[in-house]
Amino acid sequence: MRLAIRRPVILLAACAATGALLAGCDTSQGQVGAAAIVGDHIVTLDDVQQQITQELVAEPEARELQKAGKFDQVARLIVQLSVWHELTTQLAAREGIQVDQRQVDRDYAQAGGKGPQFLQEVPLTLNGEQFRRYLWDTAVFTGLGKKYAAKSAVTVDVAVVDDKTTATALARRVAADPGRAGTLLKAAGVGGTTLMDQTLSATNSDPALASLFGVDAGTVVAYQVQNGGAAWLVGYVKARNDNAPAVDPGQGVSPQMLEQQGQLMMGRYAQQIGLKVNPRYGVWDPLNVGLAPSDDETIGLVLAAGSHPENR
Repeated sequence: MRLAIRRPVILLAACAATGALLAGCDTSQGQVGAAAIVGDHIVTLDDVQQQITQELVAEPEARELQKAGKFDQVARLIVQLSVWHELTTQLAAREGIQVDQRQVDRDYAQAGGKGPQFLQEVPLTLNGEQFRRYLWDTAVFTGLGKKYAAKSAVTVDVAVVDDKTTATALARRVAADPGRAGTLLKAAGVGGTTLMDQTLSATNSDPALASLFGVDAGTVVAYQVQNGGAAWLVGYVKARNDNAPAVDPGQGVSPQMLEQQGQLMMGRYAQQIGLKVNPRYGVWDPLNVGLAPSDDETIGLVLAAGSHPENR
């Protein structure tokens, strides 16, 4: 099954104009002044405002975007990266991941203090503290990937179907009746494109299946894949093991793959702790490990099955 997940560079939530966005909004979760609640920590609107102010001072492009009424994209990106940083900080502490701050400083200096262009829509890069945090987060992702990728395995049933409507309906049927997941998926797979009761290794799997490693056992996912059409993948993660015997990746594991696995682990952790996002910023998109404007605009669907095995 050679497919690739259809992902934007980064998905960010829609929000109101910057001024209204930062004016003491209620999260509707009982926390006033929060952009997001990450476990027992709040990403405050004050912190977001400070970062936005720094961006406006440092970047002429940001000021031009503000004049054009398009700065909300940058504000959303800042919230996105703030949530990431809080998640990685918690995960690094939990997993004992040590980041070499001197390497972060060297990478920062080598890049001239200018980060990559995060948004396709606007010619803007982040700098200063935002970029330093991003470099630190990336180091945590890679550390998590090194620790877990080679010994992460999931057992899945998977089918590829024609379109979103079919995929959504099928995912809901599987979630409602996980005992029949294999039967339902095998019957629906287009051209016999299915995997039944397959145990996959994170280091050896088709990239299209990577998102299956970003959820707990007992989860049904559906998302669009790139195969020259509009096909969608529906998968049921029947079991997972983060302490499986290490699998030899053959040609080695790329830094990009390690970083991706670390991001997926972060996304799984966000689901476990019940990450809450201020509705003004949208919703958490677990498959894209980021924010989306609404539930209808996430890159896929994630459902808890009615019954499921334990994670190991």
